[in-house]
Amino acid sequence: MSEKDINSETAKSSKVDGEFDFAENENICDSERLALLRDLSDEVYDPSSLIRLREKEIEEINLGWLDGVSAYLLPDIPGKDGGDLETIREIQTKDGPQYVMKTAERLFVKVNQGHMWKVPIEENPYFRVGLSTCSVLVGKSNNTIIVAHVSYSDKEETEQAIDFMEENGVDKDNIFVVASVSDAEEKSGDLGRPWLKKKESYENYGIKPEQILTFEHHFESDEKNGGKDSNLTEVLITPSLLMKWSYDARISMVNGFMKNVRISDFRDEESLKMSA
Repeated sequence: MSEKDINSETAKSSKVDGEFDFAENENICDSERLALLRDLSDEVYDPSSLIRLREKEIEEINLGWLDGVSAYLLPDIPGKDGGDLETIREIQTKDGPQYVMKTAERLFVKVNQGHMWKVPIEENPYFRVGLSTCSVLVGKSNNTIIVAHVSYSDKEETEQAIDFMEENGVDKDNIFVVASVSDAEEKSGDLGRPWLKKKESYENYGIKPEQILTFEHHFESDEKNGGKDSNLTEVLITPSLLMKWSYDARISMVNGFMKNVRISDFRDEESLKMSA
């Protein structure tokens, strides 16, 4: 199936795109816009969206069918293709499936931990990232958006992601961060390397302080109730906006699977306008 075939199918419907157009263009305040876009992006990936898949409002497609769209593994993240784990490696289609969702006018990507995506702006991409102790870097040039989901806010991954962005035409003035921070004296993750734990660490790379949003995640172990995550943080990135919000969740058994179930209202909602 070619990209042309995909576009002809998704062009049959414009309802999903119309909903996003309304949320983006309506004369509403930033908090209302964030809430609308959050709910709409939730629906794109919700199992109920399978109805929309059947109705051709949304297409689920493989990375290999998209011209100009690339996915990568960050350092020390293993993949089926092997390669030098100390470097960033491009994911081949056989390393998939790397599925994305596509409408007539938009591309929707969930960026998994340790992954990075490079997508042409002309695809009108939307990226969703879930964070606890991880961080996300977003780089934007005139024609490309690059999003890196950095495992455990790892220093080496961060530095290589920034270098990659600069090598691909992103100026440091156009790099944005949502960073997991900590007051702990020492902070190291499962990768066995230093984490970046302060906002100032990103400023030291030349990233503007006003383009760095932060949150602090905590986990409380509870054998009886499965534990509680405080300040789990979700990030939504559009071609012009970076948005984030936090909430508390408890690990619970849902339909035979352990899942984070939200137990609080959303809070710490923030957004940044991005330009290149």
